[in-house]
This record gives sequence, structure tokens and C-alpha cells, in this order.
Amino acid sequence: MTVKKSSDINIVSRFASNKGKVADIPSGVSIKTSELVAGTILLDATAIGRASSGLCSVLKSAKALTGTTTTVIKVEGNKSQFKVGEKIFSLVGGKHYAITAISAPTAGVIDITVGTAIDDPLANGGFIYQNAAATDGATGAAFLVTPVAITGTAFEVDITSNQSVDAWVIGAVKYGTVGSAILSALRTSGCAIAEV
Repeated sequence: MTVKKSSDINIVSRFASNKGKVADIPSGVSIKTSELVAGTILLDATAIGRASSGLCSVLKSAKALTGTTTTVIKVEGNKSQFKVGEKIFSLVGGKHYAITAISAPTAGVIDITVGTAIDDPLANGGFIYQNAAATDGATGAAFLVTPVAITGTAFEVDITSNQSVDAWVIGAVKYGTVGSAILSALRTSGCAIAEV
């Protein structure tokens, strides 16, 4: 048996309350952490896709902050799971282009830069998402994985081992924490996740 040390993290929950968690997946799920950024925080209420080979993939998303443009998206630094080379978009069916650079955090905020402008994140719900297509495009943006649940607990990412976490299919999250495109996709998958 291996015992790993970890530090406590103090994160404000994105769930409306403990009563906001209504129905979960029994025994939780295992998250494939090798796709994530080591040392960052994977927030509760993060969308996850159906398990493949026993592991669920995270649908990477981030809330765009004030000062965001169509080529430079400002997001919270210690909570972003995006990596250079991944394709992002802000509007389902819209433009999707590769991340060319990610800045070092300044006052907790990082700049995610794309080589070609995507649809304006602030005008399209305020979020960016990871795209499925391997190539850039002016149309056809779609989620990398179809969301089927949201995580119930935040944790610090350790990419050396997969993480078990509770997963919720019915619940209420605080307004503005998940993104309308993900909420719509969750409902299509049969989940009842609401922002309140």
C-alpha cells in the first residue's frame, strides 16, 4: 500500500448547497488525470464524459474573465486544465482553433492565446471549451467528450495516478459556474443539472 501526502485546499464549492447534490453515480468514477495539468485544482461541478477503459475524461472548460478578446482569453490560472496545442471554442458549431500560448499567472489570471480568432467568449455565454476535432476550423466546433455527469468534489491534480471522485447526475450548482452549453449537453444526456 502506498500512502501519498497531499495538501488541504480551500475552494468555494460551486454547488448551491449540500442539498444541491441530489443523485450520484454509485461508488463514483475514476478520472483520467494524465490529460490534466499537474498541481492545478479540478473544481467540483466539472463536466466529465462516459468512461472508456474504466476512466472518465474531463470536458475541459474555463470561464472567461473581463478583458478577454477573441484571441486572448483570460481565465483563473490555478484552475485551468488547458494545454498548448489543444483546440478550443466558445460557441457550439462555431470557430475552433489551437491554443498557441499560455502565459504564466499574473495575480492568479492566465492568458490563453489562439492563433486565429474564435467566436467572442464574452458574447457567447462567457466560457471556452475543449474541441473534438484534431484540426482547426471556421465552423463545426463540438465537445471533445459528451458530458454525462459532473464531479462532486474539487481536488488537486496529481498526474501520476488516476483520481476517484464522486459524480453527480442530478443537482443544483451556483449560477455562472458551468456554462450554458455544458448544461444543455448534460440535459441531452439525461442529467438534471441546474444553475440557481
